[in-house]
Amino acid sequence: MFALANLLTAIAQNPLMMQIMNIQGMIKELAKGYLETGMFKDDPQAKQKAKEIVDILSSHDLTKSHGRHLPTKTCIDMGLKIIQIEDNADLQDTILSIHHASALTITNTPVFKIIEMSVTILFLATYE
Repeated sequence: MFALANLLTAIAQNPLMMQIMNIQGMIKELAKGYLETGMFKDDPQAKQKAKEIVDILSSHDLTKSHGRHLPTKTCIDMGLKIIQIEDNADLQDTILSIHHASALTITNTPVFKIIEMSVTILFLATYE
């Protein structure tokens, strides 16, 4: 118990750690909100499902790393509604075309951010 109290005191006295903890909390709340109002919009159990999924995804025991790939089956098993692009050739072709064009642009030009809206508004952020 003493070690935990010392750890909490150390965290509270470190502004960077406090900021990290606040950001983690904000991300969890945003993710829950997006799941509730998006994927589970008309589901009467939206809040509970969103909480369970966010708890799983934010568990270091599962992910071990921020950039870790999670297999489709793992995502489906936790309750996420997944559409596999491999099941729809036209969708797969469209998504991969956009991905490849974006990847080529970002790796071969000074562009580091691309934002395009459905009304043909395009924003490119570049390095100077």
